[in-house]
Amino acid sequence: RELSTLQRVSAAIAATLDLGTVLNLIAEQAVVLSSSDRADIFECNDHDEIELVASWGGGWDERLRRII
Repeated sequence: RELSTLQRVSAAIAATLDLGTVLNLIAEQAVVLSSSDRADIFECNDHDEIELVASWGGGWDERLRRII
Protein backbone atom coordinates (compact mmCIF):
# COMPACT_ATOMS: atom_id res chain seq x y z
CA ARG A 1 0.00 0.00 0.00
CA GLU A 2 2.78 2.41 0.88
CA LEU A 3 4.63 1.71 -2.36
CA SER A 4 1.57 2.37 -4.51
CA THR A 5 0.95 5.61 -2.59
CA LEU A 6 4.53 6.69 -3.19
CA GLN A 7 4.14 5.89 -6.89
CA ARG A 8 0.93 7.99 -7.12
CA VAL A 9 2.55 10.94 -5.38
CA SER A 10 5.65 10.65 -7.57
CA ALA A 11 3.47 10.59 -10.69
CA ALA A 12 1.59 13.69 -9.51
CA ILE A 13 4.84 15.54 -8.90
CA ALA A 14 6.01 14.63 -12.39
CA ALA A 15 2.68 15.62 -13.96
CA THR A 16 2.25 19.06 -12.40
CA LEU A 17 4.37 21.98 -11.41
CA ASP A 18 1.66 23.27 -9.08
CA LEU A 19 3.08 22.99 -5.57
CA GLY A 20 -0.33 23.36 -3.92
CA THR A 21 -1.72 20.40 -5.84
CA VAL A 22 1.23 18.22 -4.91
CA LEU A 23 1.14 19.22 -1.22
CA ASN A 24 -2.60 18.55 -1.02
CA LEU A 25 -2.08 15.10 -2.55
CA ILE A 26 0.66 14.38 -0.01
CA ALA A 27 -1.65 15.46 2.84
CA GLU A 28 -4.49 13.34 1.44
CA GLN A 29 -2.31 10.25 1.19
CA ALA A 30 -0.92 10.84 4.69
CA VAL A 31 -4.50 10.66 6.00
CA VAL A 32 -5.15 7.46 4.06
CA LEU A 33 -1.94 5.73 5.13
CA SER A 34 -2.16 6.74 8.78
CA SER A 35 -5.93 6.23 9.10
CA SER A 36 -6.09 9.65 10.73
CA ASP A 37 -8.77 12.34 10.60
CA ARG A 38 -6.66 15.03 8.98
CA ALA A 39 -3.22 16.06 7.83
CA ASP A 40 -1.83 19.58 7.56
CA ILE A 41 1.37 20.89 6.02
CA PHE A 42 2.80 24.13 7.31
CA GLU A 43 5.68 26.39 6.41
CA CYS A 44 7.41 29.23 8.20
CA ASN A 45 7.39 32.50 6.29
CA ASP A 46 10.14 35.12 6.28
CA HIS A 47 8.75 36.57 9.53
CA ASP A 48 8.89 33.22 11.36
CA GLU A 49 5.12 32.95 11.22
CA ILE A 50 3.54 29.57 10.56
CA GLU A 51 1.30 29.35 7.51
CA LEU A 52 -0.96 26.47 6.51
CA VAL A 53 -0.09 25.52 2.92
CA ALA A 54 -1.97 22.23 2.47
CA SER A 55 -4.65 20.33 4.33
CA TRP A 56 -6.83 17.27 3.99
CA GLY A 57 -9.58 15.98 6.22
CA GLY A 58 -11.65 17.57 8.97
CA GLY A 59 -12.25 21.30 9.25
CA TRP A 60 -9.48 23.66 10.31
CA ASP A 61 -9.86 25.17 13.74
CA GLU A 62 -7.83 28.26 14.58
CA ARG A 63 -7.33 26.80 18.07
CA LEU A 64 -4.96 24.29 16.46
CA ARG A 65 -2.58 27.16 15.69
CA ARG A 66 -1.88 27.54 19.42
CA ILE A 67 -0.65 23.94 19.58
CA ILE A 68 1.79 24.34 16.73
